[in-house]
Amino acid sequence: MRRILLITLLVSFVFSVSVHANGEISGNVDKETFVYSNRGGVSLQLDKYRLKKSEEKQACVIFLFGGSFRGGVRDGDDFLKYYDFLVNQGYTVLAIDYRLGLKGMRDPDLEKIIPALGNAIYMAVEDLYDATNYALQHASDWSIDPEKIIITGSSAGAITVLQAEYECNRQSAISKKLPAGFKYAGVIGFAGAIFSQGEMKWTGKAAPMLFFHGDMDATVPFSKLGIADMQFCGSQVIAEQLKAAGSPYCLYQVSGSKHEISSGPMKYNLPEIQRFISLFVENKQPLMIHSVIDTIGKQSDVTSLTLEDFIKNNFK
Repeated sequence: MRRILLITLLVSFVFSVSVHANGEISGNVDKETFVYSNRGGVSLQLDKYRLKKSEEKQACVIFLFGGSFRGGVRDGDDFLKYYDFLVNQGYTVLAIDYRLGLKGMRDPDLEKIIPALGNAIYMAVEDLYDATNYALQHASDWSIDPEKIIITGSSAGAITVLQAEYECNRQSAISKKLPAGFKYAGVIGFAGAIFSQGEMKWTGKAAPMLFFHGDMDATVPFSKLGIADMQFCGSQVIAEQLKAAGSPYCLYQVSGSKHEISSGPMKYNLPEIQRFISLFVENKQPLMIHSVIDTIGKQSDVTSLTLEDFIKNNFK
């Protein structure tokens, strides 16, 4: 039995959240756009980014934007530096559309938000699975490794990729949309959570996961939010369960920070992201890492998000 190494790190540094100027894609990167699915008359597109004249087989990173399942675009300026970095590290990037199940929803009451949120998440997961199938179907043409497909997302996108891996792990009905035996090679979430009916339970080991999350996040729970008989479990709770199951993970807990961690790491923590892919995905190291990052000048007391907080911060 392989030895599981538990590393607990305490890091203290200034975590900047200022916004860069508009991102851009390097001149050595090709971008192509494809329609990967049609749902209810809506054409869902993806942008494929890859180094020009690159023919070797590459790992593929599928990215989902954030926006509370109400808005957002796949080619937002905040994401381009992230795509460009990944492509120049030798990965093919697919930035995808997905249906926005809460679009147009305003001031929901408590009875409406529960089914609406669950429906929005599962719609997005279904679209991610469609995009995954599209990538698998074109794996040969695009020179991507079907055994190295990594999913990553910000906020609502992070919720979607974590939920997608959870459904695969449980082999739930919706996961049957993927080919039998398919497994994601890794999951990277920037301020995400998992929606569960009853207690969240994993079936064996999950794909290696990388989490970035502020422990004072009032938009997506860092810990757990109870919604009637549902649970909305954030990065802290997911990591605890992965540890118990012996699944590799790396959690960057940013003390005193809120939902800015849904975007900041894509600008300021690119080396940590590359290190995760190298160690956990490519070299399959059996590591469990929990890094607590102290933000200078901020006090931290891990917050308990309420349903009222969630509605206020997601339906402004």
